Amino acid sequence: MTWDIPAMIKSGVDLIDKFIPDTDAKNRAKEAWQLRVLEIAAQEATQQSATNTAEAQHTSLFVSGWRPAVGWTCAFSFAWICFGQPLFSWIYVLTTKQPAPVIDLPTEMLMTTLLGMLGLGTLRTLEKIRGVNSK
Repeated sequence: MTWDIPAMIKSGVDLIDKFIPDTDAKNRAKEAWQLRVLEIAAQEATQQSATNTAEAQHTSLFVSGWRPAVGWTCAFSFAWICFGQPLFSWIYVLTTKQPAPVIDLPTEMLMTTLLGMLGLGTLRTLEKIRGVNSK
C-alpha cells in the first residue's frame, strides 16, 4: 500500500483546525499528527523492506525469481517492439511484396512495468555499491 502522506497530513490538520480552538493546543496537535503519520509510513517502509529481503533470500525460484522473470519478460518484449517487429515487417515486405500485418502491442503496460523494474534495478545497484550481500 502506498501512502499519500501530504494528503493524510492535510486532512488531519484540517480536522484539527476545525475542532481545536486554542492556538497552542492546535499547533501541538498538528505537530503530533504530522509526526505520527510519518512514523507510520516509516514503519510500513521498514516492514516492506524486510518482506522484500525475505523473498529475495528464499531458495525457491517461484518466490525469489519472480522479479527476474518480470525483468526478462520486459527485456524480451522491449527488444521485440524495438527490433524484432520492425525487422520482421521489413523482411516480410521484401519477400512477399505485400504490406506487413500490423500487430498492436500493449506498450503502455510494458513501459510502466519496465520503468518500474528499472527503478528497482537502480536501487539494487545502490545496494551493490554499498556492499549489501546478494545471497
